[in-house]
Amino acid sequence: MPLFSALTDFLSALSLTLFILIIAYVAFLCFTPPIQIPDNLNETNRNSFANNLLVYYGCSAIVMLINMYHALLCFTYPAPPSILCPNPFNLSPKLFTWSPHTILCIALILLSGQVMLLCFNQLGPISNFGLTVPKKLITTGLYSWLQHPYYAANFVIFLSNSALIQRRDGVAACWLPKSIVDGDKFGMFFQIGYLFTVAVGCWALAKRIRNEESMLKRTFGTEWEEYHRRTKPFLPGVI
Repeated sequence: MPLFSALTDFLSALSLTLFILIIAYVAFLCFTPPIQIPDNLNETNRNSFANNLLVYYGCSAIVMLINMYHALLCFTYPAPPSILCPNPFNLSPKLFTWSPHTILCIALILLSGQVMLLCFNQLGPISNFGLTVPKKLITTGLYSWLQHPYYAANFVIFLSNSALIQRRDGVAACWLPKSIVDGDKFGMFFQIGYLFTVAVGCWALAKRIRNEESMLKRTFGTEWEEYHRRTKPFLPGVI
């Protein structure tokens, strides 16, 4: 029985580790669309586009590394090496073992990732970091149900990934005093930091959507307005 229990624990840790690595790869893949720099950009805009691209990939690389660190902690939990995690007692079991929380986050990321990849397939070379005027208004496939399936899935991945790694009892807990992890000291700063990150994400997404809708309205006029009236932006039949 002890051997069976140890084998079960090992397979559970291994499977969760693999899924964490998979969602890290899926998230990185989904936020790496085929890049096509528009031909009509002047030198200043091209430099701005390149700088934004550099910042984007830098942030994506940081998130990827944090996810890989999270995966290592899952594999070695509940007793990771001290060099990997000096304060393992701070870690929340629901973040580093199979739990309703990890299952929900992983499922949402995998499902939303599939949606984003389908959007890439439909949008083709216009799916890049800049606003590119399409040759025609896309209203088929996922876009027959929603105006912005890509952005809806993008936001779900952002929230789900944050719920796994941007917590004071998550990967950061390895390097924090227990008093902070428990919320006795500076706990509110982590809550504010999370809310600030979400607010910034919402603001950036809303700004991008406004700019894109203005471009589509200017380009396609009545066709866009009719499409806009009969579909919802993010959730079919709701919002």
